[in-house]
Amino acid sequence: MRIADVLINIPVYKSYAYITDDEDIVLRRVKIPFGSRSARGFVSNLRDFQKASYKYKKIYEILDKKNFISQEHFNFLVKLSDNFLLPMGKVLFLSLPPFYDFKEKIVFYSGEDKKGDIFLNIGEFDFPGIISEAEKDVSEGKDVRFVFSDYFTQEQFLGTVSKISNLSFLKFGDSRKSGKVWESFFRGEGSAVSGILYPLFLPKRRETVIYLIDEGPQKFYLDHPFPIDLRELSFFSYREQNHSLKIFSLSPSLKTYDFVRKEMGKIKSNEISKKRILIAPLKRNTLTKELKAKVKEKEKKVLFLINRNAKKRFLYCPRCRTVSTCPDDGATLLFNEETEKVFCPVCKKEFDYPYKCQICGTKVAIIGGVGISSLERNLRKSFENSSFAKYSRKEVSKSKKEKALIDSFLKGEKDFLLGTEISIKPFTIKNLNLIIYFFPELDLGTENPELTEKIFYNLSALSSMLSSEGELIIKSKIPDFYAIEEFLKGDYKSFIEKESKIRKDLKYFPFSNFIIIGVSSKTKDSSLKRIKKYRKILKGNIEEIYGPFYKKRPDGENVFYLVLKGKELDPLKNIIVEKIFPLSDTSTSFFINRFI
Repeated sequence: MRIADVLINIPVYKSYAYITDDEDIVLRRVKIPFGSRSARGFVSNLRDFQKASYKYKKIYEILDKKNFISQEHFNFLVKLSDNFLLPMGKVLFLSLPPFYDFKEKIVFYSGEDKKGDIFLNIGEFDFPGIISEAEKDVSEGKDVRFVFSDYFTQEQFLGTVSKISNLSFLKFGDSRKSGKVWESFFRGEGSAVSGILYPLFLPKRRETVIYLIDEGPQKFYLDHPFPIDLRELSFFSYREQNHSLKIFSLSPSLKTYDFVRKEMGKIKSNEISKKRILIAPLKRNTLTKELKAKVKEKEKKVLFLINRNAKKRFLYCPRCRTVSTCPDDGATLLFNEETEKVFCPVCKKEFDYPYKCQICGTKVAIIGGVGISSLERNLRKSFENSSFAKYSRKEVSKSKKEKALIDSFLKGEKDFLLGTEISIKPFTIKNLNLIIYFFPELDLGTENPELTEKIFYNLSALSSMLSSEGELIIKSKIPDFYAIEEFLKGDYKSFIEKESKIRKDLKYFPFSNFIIIGVSSKTKDSSLKRIKKYRKILKGNIEEIYGPFYKKRPDGENVFYLVLKGKELDPLKNIIVEKIFPLSDTSTSFFINRFI
């Protein structure tokens, strides 16, 4: 009788022990009793029987006739779990598509490993050029894996492939079909494989090249179900699995640029924009006479972008680049023009203005703008005979509706596209006559630590969507903001140098490390009580702790989180493993996001 350590697909940082009479079950799936139900698990280890204070349960059934993955691949996932502080059970099951019983034995690449090459192409998304590069690698007998941070981008890319190339792509995405894709991959079918995440986890068959379509700084999710930065995962795979890595980005993040530079990779920089760039005169009215005249001149294919919550005026520290939050519940503090008071929208507590930054004591700036509704009314009043398409996350929650909306605009069926929370689509929206971007600095109010890079990337993406005679007009209350200034010059290198200096002074990444830990539950009090307990335990052991901050998810979950900062990553990880992991329970859902 032996004890099998079984990993289960739940957010718990441990394995579960079961007894078995079978010897050859390591790295196989098993059916096990788990509470009042049964579950599927994965045997990670087999050890001698030892008595315990509790009664061991027995494995119901062994589901696999042979090992599904190799020990080499399992060891890679263990390193991945440690690197991103994710439960091994989650990493394992999220990295593998649905299981299939293969008729043929899986053969893993066992050739001599060598450090892969690394290449970064800045300044354009040339899909035909990228496809041509992939065809060359395929002709040389290499595995090609495309990784996308956005499903819509992947669909557009594969649509381009089908029109101009004979590459046979295997696509991960639909979980009902991905098992067959997995099986086909190991049988050698298909020239290349693509997906949002899965291709990075696939074991090697032969020399492998990862094509990372890097959309610059990503939207920052505090409670992402699988909190792994896609870029960092690619870098990790490059280092640990010796894959070659080719990155294509309009405007890569500082993290990407710094990694490639340190690895002595090849960096090719194209001109970021060949378009004519203007800044609108700074006036109080959002839609000035000059802008109306420009819109009438262009007539069609005009895109308007503005923040949908622009009327909310938040407090931003120009020195340490933080948004002021309520010390009690972590909600973003807002400024009330009528009372000239600072207030918390959650607990309704008020503070006097001028208000000083909680971190560095600097007087904060008030940032805000005109809301989307007033802009829409103004446009409809000024251009009564023009047709509108409205783009927001609420409007295009389904990808099919999103594609139909964009297609109607590009075909000229709609004259204007009014965007709010628009995801910049430089791959699909092309040949626009005019783009007016209102108040790009409003992005400074998000929790995204890469917010300045995001502004630079958005401007670069918008520029790539213009026709040869098109114009991008930026209306900003801070036109001397260096992200805007360097963009107008088309100088990515100068921007990244300035950003690096600021990051170094502030001890931001890559000069420091950040980890988010948080809890969520249906009741706000339960989450807050738990996160305060974590903060008390960590205080004195962590260099800097920010929070707790509060975020209510659309599904009703109340999320509280802490941001931990330290020069070295290992001490941050160790204190979480030693002090926080043992405290996790079922009353609240605990998560970690190693976003840096």
